[in-house]
Amino acid sequence: MKEGHLMKNYEILKHYKKSDLRRLAKGKTSEIVGIDSEKILIDLSKVLGNYESIKNNVEFRKPPTNTILEVLFDAPNHCVKIEDLKQSVTKKIAEYQKISKDINLEDSNKRYRLYTAVLNAAWDYEGDLLPAEANILRVLRNELSISRKEHQYMMAHPQIKRLFFNEEMYRYELEFLSREGIILVCKLDNDDYFILSDETVDSLKELWGIELEHDQFIRLVDKFNNSELSEILKIFNLPISGNHENKVNRIILEEIKPSEILYSLPLSQLSSYLKRIDISQSGRKEEKILKIIDHFKNNRDIVIIPPPQIIEPDIEDKILSEEKRIDLFSNLTTQQLSNVLGKLNILKSGQKNILIYRLANCQYNEINILNVIKLNDIKSTSRKLGVKVNGTKANLIDDLISYYSDLIIKESKLPTKELFNHYIELSCQDVRIYSQAENSEVISTASIALDFERVTKYLFKNVFKLEIKTQRFGKEDPDGIIKDDEGNIFFYECKTVLNPPYKMPIAHRLQIRNYIEEISKTKDKENFKGYIIISHSFSDNIMNKIEAINSPLDAPICVIEAKDLAAFANKWETNFPTDTFPIRQIVKNGIVTLKDFDQALH
Repeated sequence: MKEGHLMKNYEILKHYKKSDLRRLAKGKTSEIVGIDSEKILIDLSKVLGNYESIKNNVEFRKPPTNTILEVLFDAPNHCVKIEDLKQSVTKKIAEYQKISKDINLEDSNKRYRLYTAVLNAAWDYEGDLLPAEANILRVLRNELSISRKEHQYMMAHPQIKRLFFNEEMYRYELEFLSREGIILVCKLDNDDYFILSDETVDSLKELWGIELEHDQFIRLVDKFNNSELSEILKIFNLPISGNHENKVNRIILEEIKPSEILYSLPLSQLSSYLKRIDISQSGRKEEKILKIIDHFKNNRDIVIIPPPQIIEPDIEDKILSEEKRIDLFSNLTTQQLSNVLGKLNILKSGQKNILIYRLANCQYNEINILNVIKLNDIKSTSRKLGVKVNGTKANLIDDLISYYSDLIIKESKLPTKELFNHYIELSCQDVRIYSQAENSEVISTASIALDFERVTKYLFKNVFKLEIKTQRFGKEDPDGIIKDDEGNIFFYECKTVLNPPYKMPIAHRLQIRNYIEEISKTKDKENFKGYIIISHSFSDNIMNKIEAINSPLDAPICVIEAKDLAAFANKWETNFPTDTFPIRQIVKNGIVTLKDFDQALH
């Protein structure tokens, strides 16, 4: 649960057992016999945490009820681990006891002695507070401007000794609060928590006179200038020394209500404050005060600056495959590549293989890239490839693209099982693995990519015993489609990279999104369970790149390093030579490692 997120009764109670719901509903809803649990859940969600119930069951109840509720109220998301609550309550009481020692009950300005005399008399009578006594104390507190926290300090004061930790009373009051549904229980991240629902929190705010959250109150007071803060402190008989921060903290610690501070100011000062926070200055004094409190209560003073929008460039339709583009641009020198990238306003520094990859995966298509290359350089490339060098620049570009478009790329002659021994080297386009072959061939980037795909298909089909369909010739398909025994469908891509790690460029992200979008329009969308990308290694920000795909289907997209896939394939083949690998167990959003594969064995 994210910090700042409150849970309503229904959201908490829907996880309760039926028996626990019925027990909790007893005496709180009109009828529970014969009613189904969903009706009980709905009815109970409506009544728990209402103001009258909270007021009757909480106000001036025996300690440490208020302290238990304070600890939960002040905690992030108003929840505390079950095993941590007692320690937190004990610590809170100890804090009150420590601070109370510095309170002078004879302070004539505060008139604490009068309040504590009535407080003691109320508690001494039958050892409890009756509603009438509680009401008298409430009125007296308001008349003497004694805050809720000051009340707690006096309860803990050495001369009063009404607030101290007692194990038996702690358990008794905690059981009471749970039985009344004031404190609920929920499970978060596999831990059990005590929690206050959103409805209960709102009722406690009203009961305790909390007009603003702590941070909201700080922001309201912080808007006053130094001289205004001094005036406020003087009005409430507080020291006026110190800098701006000291004065703000002093007002906050005294727990003066925001409305009381604002009512103490003249009308002209309230108008000036409204102008400062850019709110209309019209209305009577009460209206001005409500405007100010409402402004901070709804966090309108916080200006949320949206993150800068990253506008991805429009990707032009390509004519050649990525591997053929790499082979085409490999004919250029490092200087020529740098010049082209510079003219296209793309980063132009780096080694030749980096520049080739960057150019092959940029947003521009082959025609627009070749158009910025000098005519003589195009002729030189054409001559090297045996393509005619006569005609206009546009004709030469068309002929070069046609040459690679018509070029039939073949896999190498090396056997698949032998290539499997070099699977990691294939993933990073290491041509040295081919030098050992007899009658050594001229191997292109496209041929290496085909070999990598061939070995990947072998692993999924022959080792993991999965049904595989590979890319159809001339069609825009994923490199492969996996179907398991349960009919689940997975797409996979094999991405060789000359200069690891693989960074998943924009063009690839769009390609993956398009493939998922296509299946989302078919009856197979319900069976689509994930997308797998295999490469040598992945950049540190690969999770951000995966998120940027913005998949139209709620299915995981995972990345697997070639070394991990190869290592596990060896394990699986050794231990389960005839079994089908349960691939769905390892497909998750993000990085899949050898450890994830190993867990599937168990």
